[in-house]
Amino acid sequence: MNLRTICVLARAEMRSCRRLARTWVFVCIALALCTLWYALEIGGAYQTWWPEAPSGWSSLTLAPQYRGNKVIYLFAMIFAIGIIFLCFDIRARDVTNRISDVVDSKPANNLEITIGRLLGILLLLLVPILFFLVAFTCYEVLAHFLELSYRYGLFMVVIAWRTLFNTMIFLAFCGSVVCCLAVLVRNRLLVALISLGLLYGLVMLSEQPIFQLEEISIYSNVVSEPFTASKLVFPISLLLLSAAFIAFTSSLLPRTRPRLPYLGIGGTICLIVGALSLSGLMMSFDKPNNIRQEWIAAHDAESTEAFPDILHLHGNVDLFPGENIQFDLTLTVSPPASNPTDSVVFSLNPGFDIQEVYIDGNVVTDFTFGHGLLKVAKSEWTSDVHQLRVTAQGIPNEHFAYLDQARDFSARSSVQTAQFGTKNYIFHSNFVALLPSVKWYPTSGTAMYEDLLEERPRDVFTTDITVSVPQLWKVAMVGNREITTREWTGKRKLHTHYRFRSQAPVPELALISSEFDQRGKKIEGIGVELLFSKKHTKNLEVLAPFASDIEQWVAEQIQNAQALSLEYQYGSFYVVEVPSTLRVYGGGWRMDSVLHPPGMMLVRESSFPTARFELYVQDQERGEEMLDSFIRKMVVAYFRDDLQGGSPHAGISRNFVNHLSSPTGHGSTALNYLLEQLSTQLIMKDEYVFVPSLWEFNVQPAQADAAYFFYVRGRPATRKRLDLLRTPSTWEEIERTPMVSLDFRARPISTFRALLTKSFALAEQMISYYGAEKVASFLSDLTRTYKGGYYTLEDFVEVAVQSEIDLNEWVLDWLEERTLPGFIVADVKLTKLKSVRGEPYEYTFVIHNAEPVAGYVEVNWLRDQEDNSTDPIFLHGYQSIEVAIQTHMQLLNDIWIKPNFARNRNLFPVHVPNYDGVSTSDKSAKPLVSSVEWFPPETDAIIVDDLDPGFSIVGQKQKNKMKFDLAGIEIGSPVEEFVDQGLPVRGMSTVGEWERKNDQRTYSFGRYRHTLALIARGKQNTFAKFAAELPHSGNWQLEYFVPGSALRAHPYTFARSSAPVYQSSVLTQPRANPNNPEEHYALQITDGQTTWNEQFDIANAVRGWNAVNIFALSSDKVDVLVSDFAGRADVIVFADAIRWTPVDSE
Repeated sequence: MNLRTICVLARAEMRSCRRLARTWVFVCIALALCTLWYALEIGGAYQTWWPEAPSGWSSLTLAPQYRGNKVIYLFAMIFAIGIIFLCFDIRARDVTNRISDVVDSKPANNLEITIGRLLGILLLLLVPILFFLVAFTCYEVLAHFLELSYRYGLFMVVIAWRTLFNTMIFLAFCGSVVCCLAVLVRNRLLVALISLGLLYGLVMLSEQPIFQLEEISIYSNVVSEPFTASKLVFPISLLLLSAAFIAFTSSLLPRTRPRLPYLGIGGTICLIVGALSLSGLMMSFDKPNNIRQEWIAAHDAESTEAFPDILHLHGNVDLFPGENIQFDLTLTVSPPASNPTDSVVFSLNPGFDIQEVYIDGNVVTDFTFGHGLLKVAKSEWTSDVHQLRVTAQGIPNEHFAYLDQARDFSARSSVQTAQFGTKNYIFHSNFVALLPSVKWYPTSGTAMYEDLLEERPRDVFTTDITVSVPQLWKVAMVGNREITTREWTGKRKLHTHYRFRSQAPVPELALISSEFDQRGKKIEGIGVELLFSKKHTKNLEVLAPFASDIEQWVAEQIQNAQALSLEYQYGSFYVVEVPSTLRVYGGGWRMDSVLHPPGMMLVRESSFPTARFELYVQDQERGEEMLDSFIRKMVVAYFRDDLQGGSPHAGISRNFVNHLSSPTGHGSTALNYLLEQLSTQLIMKDEYVFVPSLWEFNVQPAQADAAYFFYVRGRPATRKRLDLLRTPSTWEEIERTPMVSLDFRARPISTFRALLTKSFALAEQMISYYGAEKVASFLSDLTRTYKGGYYTLEDFVEVAVQSEIDLNEWVLDWLEERTLPGFIVADVKLTKLKSVRGEPYEYTFVIHNAEPVAGYVEVNWLRDQEDNSTDPIFLHGYQSIEVAIQTHMQLLNDIWIKPNFARNRNLFPVHVPNYDGVSTSDKSAKPLVSSVEWFPPETDAIIVDDLDPGFSIVGQKQKNKMKFDLAGIEIGSPVEEFVDQGLPVRGMSTVGEWERKNDQRTYSFGRYRHTLALIARGKQNTFAKFAAELPHSGNWQLEYFVPGSALRAHPYTFARSSAPVYQSSVLTQPRANPNNPEEHYALQITDGQTTWNEQFDIANAVRGWNAVNIFALSSDKVDVLVSDFAGRADVIVFADAIRWTPVDSE
């Protein structure tokens, strides 16, 4: 092969392509697209007012440099399309230009021609790539020195140039495939279509975990990406495959010169080696999963009765960053009293090599260590308390973490999961982050189900640990930090020794260390310290003028806790920046945020440290006045709204209660979370949700209907909680299972949704009913009584009595029963008060709690253009109150009842009557709220609502979602589908399918929930069935309930499909025409022996109950079937409720 010949051919191909109009069209379009996308990305990253906190799955809230991989990926795809359109007619172009004979007769061999021409096309594409990169670099450098707002940052420039080599290899691979197709397939259009299809398929497969060939992670400016074999093998594999396709192209190229016989053989060898290399990469990524399964099986096999109680942990930990960890730790251990096994079980990362094990100073040889389990023979434990000393060294295995995770996010698209971090811990030459779940120190029991407290309570212990790190490094761990000594290590490196002591117990330990920028201050007796990377101190400098105001907010939170007798007992609190590559979600059923270990709050580098707060400060400085308090509010709001684990609301309050002891026994998991909710609401006075714990990865809530937007309020955390409350599966879990009996392992998402929503409401109501001071005193007594120990639900109730809180009164009903309060409204009246000055109108109505469980309710109304409401009203089971509202200026249009977590689920309206002009009263005005004796009147009528067990849809098949899932491949829209008792609930309805609507505003029927079923454009093959069981046979009158929405011209929007895109309504006249008798509801009534067909005149019906007919029933069981077709396709059929009333036979 002649290199000079290849260069000549490459130059000739470049000249040939330059003459093509499509080359210039593509270059212009590619550069325009790259520039436009770049501008959109940095424009989206620029916030006019303040940085946006990461409050969902979206990566758009990340600092722009951490989204660069997606941008580079898009640029590569653009130029891959370009190489397709330059290579797809590489052979046909010679024939068209009538130079194919000349090319075929050249002295160059086939391999030289193929390589030369492909190289020419690659070099031609390299020119616009380099042009864009150089322009991009110049702009970013200039923007950096001019401190312009619109920029990525120099970090992104380094990343872009670093990926250039791999991009060109990928383009070479694409070009070689297209050249091979161009020789095999004579039709140029077919070649282009096949090539584009292959590229699309390659993109789809590359995003699936089953085809993962290279670890994809978010970029970090704190730690560099470590070199791995895959980074070398992957590009080499692509080069081998490219060589294979080039060889095949050369061997198939029709020329007058003889073909080289070894090209086919060489190409086959390259193809096999390249394919095997890629397969090996795939298998290497799957190997850790196999090892994890072995670890899980080994840990699952251990009995909880062999788990000891660790009382205290002390010793030394020596960090040699990037090299290894050495520790000499002593555990004060209380062995299990009743242990049917032959050993006592501890967990330790299998990456460590245990050197010695001692018990009470004596060397122990009767122990085993494998699969991350340290098992010491039971015969060694002869006393109630022992000193277990373990010396070990090594580097933790990164895969030994979160073995009990309920969901494996790594089984999703790696590009998507990378934004939440992929590293279970970090042990880098310039940064160390050892999180508890990696088991970097010996812990009690196995590494499974540590958050299922019914199976095993959390082991809490005190600590006294000395950590050795390089001289200039700082360390964060629970407790006060003090420097003990500085000494030279055996490797002639000066190390600093820090001692951390905590007399308050902790359930776990995290250790973070690096060469941090350190800033700290003692606030209200607590040492608050910021440890940030020296590369990311800009926000600290920008906000320095407002530091005193931010410190005041911190002091207010501490003072608030201290005023409630809740103390922070760890001495110091560390706010530490961690690399963006660190995984933010944990394991267990909850998969909670890992950013809040005891005594610390970890802040991702991709959030606050790199958010552009200087933009907001600059905007404020342009105004006439700079408000420190306003800057404080914005900073606090940024942290508060971080729903990816970085909010202080997510875990700070746990340091006051949850970390100090552990509940055990039945219902302990729910009890522990209730304590977390109580302490958070008391101390932080706000709420928090962690998105990965509550939704499947990247899944969004379904489109909301109008009722949701009517009552939703609050910050992102509140809106997320309300999203859960409009999810039918959440309520089904709540109404199916008591809080203390939720099965978190079997149904982690639905049970946690039920736990979060119900415990939030219970905590809120406990604080409102008993008072914040009394509840806080109870928590303080509980912590003090069981500090470092365990307590049961019975103990919980007993301690509450000492704080004058009787949980048996109503709280235990919420914990141990499925029933919730249920509120109904009755006796609505409107009169004019003659005896009162001004003769105001008075609305009166009764609110009755029709369930045995107590709960709160509010009344809201609009008067004189102002929103008015009562204070929360507490109603015990079966209690009633009368509400009286007076108004002088105008009649009220809306009165709403707002239950605080009840069977009603949503707020609902009071049916306000019109004033009849004659109703007056000589009595004085009634108080706003007063207790009354009222119970629902007895009735002989039998009502079947669309939510009753007797309601069903006949003939409708369950449709498949717009999504399918093969092994390791996921395609479709990640939108959660809402199904309420078998019927879908959608914001925009779909024609041809029965659905359910939450219809509070248009007065549908319901005891607690006002819902209805409906359909449009039915095919006369499905029915809404109301099955009733009557007390006796005989004459019964049937009535049909018509909701208010059925009388509106356009009650709901219907689309042709449930695709998640905006569609306009396809119905023209959804209401029946009163002048067309053919437009009516078709009802079929059957009692098993006789069938009646009735036509219900929906066009002339009134809102509410409408008589259908009287039927002589020969059975006590009767069905009413409502057809899905009402005489015209566009007429909506509403199925809300029916009522059977006995009729005297006289």
